[in-house]
Amino acid sequence: MALHVVSDLLIFLSSMAVATTFAVMRFRYRKDIFMGSIFIAFGALFAACGLTYLMDVILFWKPLYSLAGDIKLVAALAAVLTATILPFLAPRLGRLLAKARTSKQNEQYFLAVSNSSSDSFYILQSVRNEAKKIVDFRFVFANSNGASLVSSTPAKLVGQLLSTIFPFNRTDGFFDRYTQVVHSGIPLTEEFPVESADVNATWLRHQIIKVDDGIAITATDISAKKHAEIKLGKTLAFSRSLIDNSPFPILALELDGTIREINPAAERMLEYTNEELAGRATPLILHDPDEVARRAAHLSHELGMTVLPDISVFTVHPSRGLIDRQEWTYIRKGGSHVIVEISVTALTDELQKVNGWLCVAYDITERKHTEEYISHLAHHDSLTGLPSRALLNDRMELALKRAHRNSSKVALMMVDIDNFKRVNDSLGHSVGDNLLISVAQRLQHTIRETDTVARMGGDEFIVLIDDVRSDEEAEKIAEKLVAVMAAPVTINGEQHPISASIGLCLYPEGGGDLDALLKNADEAMYFAKAEGRNMYQIFSKDMASATAKRRTIENALDCALSRNEFDVVYQPQISFQSGKVTGIEALIRWNSKLLGNVTPAEFIPVAEQTGLIVPIGEWVLRTACKDARRLEEKLGHGLTIAVNLSPRQFQQENLPEIVSDALAESGLEPKHLELEITENILVNDSRKAMRVLDRVRALGPRIAIDDFGTGFSSMSYILRFNVDRLKIDQSFIRNIMTEPNGAITRAIISLAKGLKINVVAEGVETAEMSEILLREGCDEAQGYFYSRPVAFGEIEEVIHRINLDASSRRR
Repeated sequence: MALHVVSDLLIFLSSMAVATTFAVMRFRYRKDIFMGSIFIAFGALFAACGLTYLMDVILFWKPLYSLAGDIKLVAALAAVLTATILPFLAPRLGRLLAKARTSKQNEQYFLAVSNSSSDSFYILQSVRNEAKKIVDFRFVFANSNGASLVSSTPAKLVGQLLSTIFPFNRTDGFFDRYTQVVHSGIPLTEEFPVESADVNATWLRHQIIKVDDGIAITATDISAKKHAEIKLGKTLAFSRSLIDNSPFPILALELDGTIREINPAAERMLEYTNEELAGRATPLILHDPDEVARRAAHLSHELGMTVLPDISVFTVHPSRGLIDRQEWTYIRKGGSHVIVEISVTALTDELQKVNGWLCVAYDITERKHTEEYISHLAHHDSLTGLPSRALLNDRMELALKRAHRNSSKVALMMVDIDNFKRVNDSLGHSVGDNLLISVAQRLQHTIRETDTVARMGGDEFIVLIDDVRSDEEAEKIAEKLVAVMAAPVTINGEQHPISASIGLCLYPEGGGDLDALLKNADEAMYFAKAEGRNMYQIFSKDMASATAKRRTIENALDCALSRNEFDVVYQPQISFQSGKVTGIEALIRWNSKLLGNVTPAEFIPVAEQTGLIVPIGEWVLRTACKDARRLEEKLGHGLTIAVNLSPRQFQQENLPEIVSDALAESGLEPKHLELEITENILVNDSRKAMRVLDRVRALGPRIAIDDFGTGFSSMSYILRFNVDRLKIDQSFIRNIMTEPNGAITRAIISLAKGLKINVVAEGVETAEMSEILLREGCDEAQGYFYSRPVAFGEIEEVIHRINLDASSRRR
């Protein structure tokens, strides 16, 4: 009986536990459980059955058979009801089981798809507070890519809070938008940059939808796409900037030829705005139909196919991968025309498929102007605008061909402005430039329009006279140019005296080409300068021979000083009052190892022209000062030593230093040194001469004017520079017994006496000349009558002889 009681109680308790479980499940999961009546029926059945077992236990102690019967009846009714309902619910239950099976398969498919997707997928459940407000989201699912995006695994990610995994969702406003999706049910799609180091992407696209009380997020990594878009955007912006800022007109066309847009340069050229043309016209509106038709005919012949006079004339070549470059005439909106060169190229996409055309125009008018300007610069002098050597070559070639064909002559003249360097240095380069411009205009106005004036550089001009019939005709033109060039030039309101030396050379006698004619004209010009300037010389064969000799001298002279080929000889100067030697003049002699003895008249002009006279003159000065000091020691008294200074030496700013060094090295007293200069130095560059003379005179030497009477002979310059002696040129002394030389000599002596300036006569060769000079009151003389120039070793003996003769005559 005890076993019976225990068993019934256990059955009762178990039945009530099952019934309670069914009731709790039905209440708790009422939203998720389908067919909840089954749970109620089974729960009631188990409860009724359990009570029957409990009544069996109670009946052992109390005879409540009526209550037991009622409970059994209830259990029976519950059993009958459950047994009756269950068959009817079985099909539906089967369908539910089938759906469950399908749902499981779908879940497996979902997991397979989501894990194989390249996108990141998450399902998050809303986390609410007691007020039912969403405070966060919890991960309930994540595919493998979603976990990899945050360097995690799906297992670790599920159950985590969104704010923990993606903190930036709070600060960047994503959380609020997610909440809005849950509340409204409206999906959200957005793209955004990611700056978090916890996320393995720089750009993401989110697609968010509501799922129950949560959201599903599909995240796509678009970093590569965005970077490509940014790069493309920069490239397009750069291209856009290039097109907009291009100085060349550009038209972008659609594939059918419709104008897509034009840049600002095109708007300026065509006088149309972009709005007037874009999408409304083709380039044909800008072209003459006849010109288009001619181009179509040319292309048809070139390609062996029919090319219609439409947009094809621009695109037929670019469609074949070529660039179409052609000259066209653009017709502007106002009707004016402009000649352009248009380059048409094809525009292609990533697959190299043509999707449009690009037309770039170049204004040929401007280009031609530029070409003409460059050509002008290449063929004309920038200062005077005269033809340069290149253009002269072309014109000379044509002139020579005509002369050969017509048996005529061509005259080539080398025109050089006399003393231009002094003008340029003393008055400034601005005045010098204006002088060159005036000379160029003067030459152009003098010759015929068919002739040519060219500038070779510096102050040298070339005059080319075409179709000359005789030498006389050419010489008349040269005479006219000399006369025209002798007129003063007015610059900035001041008149400047000028002159020119002209070398004339004729074809065919003077040379067969431009180089030969230029060379010979240059030689003739040099001879004109040597003869006194302000004249012309016509080239001859004798002149060519002299030129060759001069060049030989020039080459030998270049190394004569280093080879010690120069000597200094001395000629005494005698006082008419005492008859004794008062001084000596230092004269240079050249004994060349190659040429033998070369006279000063031959090599001094060459040395002047080449500039070698500067070091040679300095050597003579130093040597003469040393010899004068040695002679002073031998004689026991001092004599004046006269040394010539060339114009080139006088132009040296350091001349005073050179004189000072020569005096210091030799120990010669400055009062015993006399420096001889020509009067032309004073006349041609008086301001500079005054400055240099003042510095030299401050050292103590005397200043003498050599060859007086052969230059400008202006007594005002002599007074202005306070010279000590005048040396009458030997050309007057040699013919002193004839007029007007005698009168000139007397006048010079008389003027010098009035100014209390000592006068020395050069070139005294006879006693008769000496007597005339003595009578006229000349102070001193030198010449062959007294002594030839002798070497330093002989000068002491010559001085003793002259002084002894003077003493004998006095006794």
